[in-house]
Amino acid sequence: MKKVFIAGVSLVFLALMAVSSFAADKPEKLIFWSFTANNFKEIEDRKADIEKQFGITLEMELLDQQTMLTRLRSASTSGEGWPDIIDGYGDDAVLIAHPDPERSLLIPLDDYTKNSKIVSQIVPARLAKYNFGGHQYGLPNDVHPTVLIYNDEAWKAAGIDMATIETWDDFFAAGKKVAVDKDGDGKQDVYPIMGVWYSIGQMMMQQAGIKLEDEKGIPQLTNPDFVAQLEKLYGWYKDGLIMEQDWAAVWDHIKEGRLLALATPDWWFNGSIEPLTGTAVEGKMKARPLPAWAKGGPRTAAWGGSYKAITIGCEYPEFAYQVLEYMNYAPGVGGPKFASSGILTPISSAWDAEEFKKPYPIYGGQQVGLLLIELAKEMPVQEVFQYSSRGWGRINEAWTAITSGAKPVLKALEDEQQVLLKEIEDYEN
Repeated sequence: MKKVFIAGVSLVFLALMAVSSFAADKPEKLIFWSFTANNFKEIEDRKADIEKQFGITLEMELLDQQTMLTRLRSASTSGEGWPDIIDGYGDDAVLIAHPDPERSLLIPLDDYTKNSKIVSQIVPARLAKYNFGGHQYGLPNDVHPTVLIYNDEAWKAAGIDMATIETWDDFFAAGKKVAVDKDGDGKQDVYPIMGVWYSIGQMMMQQAGIKLEDEKGIPQLTNPDFVAQLEKLYGWYKDGLIMEQDWAAVWDHIKEGRLLALATPDWWFNGSIEPLTGTAVEGKMKARPLPAWAKGGPRTAAWGGSYKAITIGCEYPEFAYQVLEYMNYAPGVGGPKFASSGILTPISSAWDAEEFKKPYPIYGGQQVGLLLIELAKEMPVQEVFQYSSRGWGRINEAWTAITSGAKPVLKALEDEQQVLLKEIEDYEN
């Protein structure tokens, strides 16, 4: 079944490229799909400007990510129903792009990016996320640098100056002083931080520069460096230094003093403002770089991301690329985007906007936008391969088995490695 699908993609790709070579340089309309309401609204608000700038009609559709993937695959077999530009979830890009362009549902942008004055300004680590087999398949919408927000007053009451913390080892050593039973009921009710492997664990992996994939792009979950890191993370969890995931109530935990720090990407930092305003922690919170994995290493990592790309069904890819660049990086969009969503546009020329200098009363008047810009410059590269997202999924399953006490770390990873290899074998056949 897979071989038929791939052959179909190749034939559709060649046919469309043949048609494209004889087509006019400019279409009357472009079709745009987005997977998330926030990104969709950003383009919808600028739709009239984009249409005027390029003399086209922009036909827009909001889809959930799974529906988008399904419809793209359907278009690849039928040759009909293609969008021109998509706005997709970053971790799923590998599901529709491929190191071999003839097996990809997205076109390589290499011919356009190599001459672009804009692309040279993009944070390199974010470009790398959408580069497969040496081909650039997407352009990032965001940077998503992560900071550590924390209750400065509570840490200082325990004798800890968070400004002196350099590494995660330092952080969790200090965290033992605040992980206490505050109300005396015999149960711990204050935690240094909240997280699971897929949040803080994956950030630590980025910071450490751990690459799981072998030369064939297959994740090796029993990589010794990764096993050692996961053992350490589980040790901190087992010692009561990491609160169980409870994202729905996270701001309640912070304002009521149960949670004293949180690893927070740009988009989530913005989400902290409304729920913490007017609470007991207003003015007592601060933001700082993440602790590094190793002293002198990167003090941030990415969590999340989205991108824009052009499908193989687009008859005017060169024109669509100009529209795509304008959608993401038009002059003047970086400041308003940060003001409305907290998201940092990934080009350095956007970072001079006044919006980034805004002081936040909750954080004692700190200009957190400037901190995010500082950290964007040291963002570690997160290489992504064809089966990376499958590997991350298996690690999530291993983490569940580990934290439930069902399996020790190495055994859980060994078992999930076998599941992963079977998944890949079934997919390839």
